[in-house]
Amino acid sequence: MAITLRQVSRAAFGVGALLVVCGVWQWWDGERTFARMRATTCTVMSRTIDGTLLVSSRRRSLKPPTARIREEAHLVLAHTVDGRQHRFSEDFVYDWAEYAKAGYEQGKDYPCRYDPRDPGRGTIRSAFDPSGAGDTMALGCVVMLLAIVAPRLGREVARARLGG
Repeated sequence: MAITLRQVSRAAFGVGALLVVCGVWQWWDGERTFARMRATTCTVMSRTIDGTLLVSSRRRSLKPPTARIREEAHLVLAHTVDGRQHRFSEDFVYDWAEYAKAGYEQGKDYPCRYDPRDPGRGTIRSAFDPSGAGDTMALGCVVMLLAIVAPRLGREVARARLGG
């Protein structure tokens, strides 16, 4: 039994819809988790900052290439709940600049939030960041759009090739 273009299109649409549902779930769960988090003080146990030199190659341009440094930070923090120490880590790839102002020096205390249901889950962010969920939903929408448009384009191309 051969797989038809319609079956492939339906399967791709289903995958896209599943990605959208997963993105909505990530957003909903993340918002709920962040809402129940409690404020506390965390100690920076370790801090690693890596700098990457990014150079834009401007071929066919009279302007010289531009260079910038992108800093990525990895923090390991600890806080105490009911006499037990809990650790969590936080990675900053794109938004380290706004947190770098606070310093986050090793051994010093800074405000943070933790999940009372899972004290090993924490953050130093002051608001929920839905970017990961948004990316998943956007990818799902693109896959669904391609599942709708690609078969029609395929039929048009086939008709044009056959001259009809």
